[in-house]
Amino acid sequence: MFGKNEELVAIHERMTDGILVTETPSNRFVRTNPAMCRMTGYSEEELLAMCVDDLHPRESLGEVREVFRRMVEDRSVAASGMPVLRKDGTVIYCDIAANHLERDGRRYAIGFFHDVTERRQAAEALKRSEARFRAVFEGAALGLGLVDFDGRFIEVNEAYAGFTGYSREELVGRSIGEVTHPEDRPEEEHRISNFLASGRTTCQYEKRMLHKDGGILWIHVSASLLPGTCGLPRMFLGVVENVTDRRHAEQALAESEETLRGLVENMPDIVFMVDRKWTILYINRGSPEIPLKDIVGGNALRHCPPEHHPQLEAVMQRAIEEHKVQTVDVVDVFGRSWSCRLVPMVEKGQARNFLMIATDVSQRRVAEKAIMDEQELLRKLLDLFERDRELVAFEIHDGFSQQLTGALLNFEAAAEVYKQASPTAIASFDNGVRLLRESIAESRRLVRGLRPPVLDEYGIVPAIEHLIEDHLAAGGANVEFVSGITTQRLARPLESAMFRMVQETLNNIRQHSRSDRTRIELTQKGPSVRLEVRDWGIGFDPEKVGADHFGLRGIRERARLLGGRAEIESSPGKGTRVSIELPMIAATPMPE
Repeated sequence: MFGKNEELVAIHERMTDGILVTETPSNRFVRTNPAMCRMTGYSEEELLAMCVDDLHPRESLGEVREVFRRMVEDRSVAASGMPVLRKDGTVIYCDIAANHLERDGRRYAIGFFHDVTERRQAAEALKRSEARFRAVFEGAALGLGLVDFDGRFIEVNEAYAGFTGYSREELVGRSIGEVTHPEDRPEEEHRISNFLASGRTTCQYEKRMLHKDGGILWIHVSASLLPGTCGLPRMFLGVVENVTDRRHAEQALAESEETLRGLVENMPDIVFMVDRKWTILYINRGSPEIPLKDIVGGNALRHCPPEHHPQLEAVMQRAIEEHKVQTVDVVDVFGRSWSCRLVPMVEKGQARNFLMIATDVSQRRVAEKAIMDEQELLRKLLDLFERDRELVAFEIHDGFSQQLTGALLNFEAAAEVYKQASPTAIASFDNGVRLLRESIAESRRLVRGLRPPVLDEYGIVPAIEHLIEDHLAAGGANVEFVSGITTQRLARPLESAMFRMVQETLNNIRQHSRSDRTRIELTQKGPSVRLEVRDWGIGFDPEKVGADHFGLRGIRERARLLGGRAEIESSPGKGTRVSIELPMIAATPMPE
């Protein structure tokens, strides 16, 4: 088809780029060269038995056919990075230049294939490197900024922009001198000039920076000189830490150098990168116990007690499966508590490496434990208080009430004797009997108020129903009570607290709300119990409730002491909603 010119044949045979001649419209190959055979792994006979669709992965056929169509229509076309399927099933990538040829009444497409697989792999490696750098750059707790040799910002991260008050867009392109305190500009220019002349690659210094609102910040700068590569200019990488608080502390308190060093060391988070085997690939700083050189390359799990290893392995497995950020709390071998975020770095659908951002929360954990201990003590005191009320109720019921009842019986037994007495004596006697009956009724009311027997015998639901009956008897409006409690009995302090809260809200509704209806809802959801009392009365402004009104305050305090919370929503004319959420608490047995 192409003649027998020996020179052209030699060139054809010795070319390093592959050649394929395709007949159109059949799209079958009619000629190739040795280079194409080496690229694809097929023999010449095998290639000439194939067509265009056979030489490309199925998922890329649409793009290949479009390129081939344009080649036929335009007679000349080029395509970059087209996937080519080798005989062994692997894929290489080629830049293809094609021309259209007509000979002897037939049409052909001549394609020249240049293997760019290595170039593509190098580009992907660079992209991964840039992604890792970007992840560290964006996730760092400290401010990071790239500055060119003209002193202008090329890029900054959110932490840098955050403490300056500027947005990232406002800083990029701006001169670094514009945000530097005027008195510090000459010194900074002199320092950078000396730094460049010295041949060193890093320097550190502190300077004053202007906040967007006009305030002054003290920042600590760690500058590194980055060489220009891949067509990028030389630039500075600045690691910037806001040390304004430290400077103020120095001026106000004159703390020692050791105290200041401890403050600075504990401010930033620890950021490190690990692979699936927990090998530390990168860490932003060391620790007082372990220098940086002894950390990188080691196993991160050795810094935690063995009992935490299964938890960490499970967190990493979830990150691998879900490709989502995972959180976990751990304790290191030195006893410090850390709140950690594990960020999977997904490449080609797989999480191979992970960024771990660890925040020291040791002091917070100590404070939380102290609060929990305080709440536990106060719960016990509340329980003791309720037991004291119960004892007082028993004393009234078994002592004072019984004595009053005995006196009444004696008076009634003596009534026959005084039938012949004077009207004045009879009236005085009847008045005494009346007072005894009222005293007995009052003692019973006091017993129910101190510790209603129905609460001890049957639990919180019947006790609330008992309160509703008293509320209606006292002239209160209709009450709708809905209970979704699935537990037979709740802990004693919990039942007592809920009883007092309902008692207080019903008293407030009866005395102040003027509502014609009330709804009480008691539900249990997981480890929590929720109590909601709502009325549709005149409402009030919670902000204007005086400090001498202890009812609402008591509801909030009872909820807080039990480790829960109480929210009171109201506004004039729109009624009131009291929402209380309490944890399920096991009863605390009284000591013998």
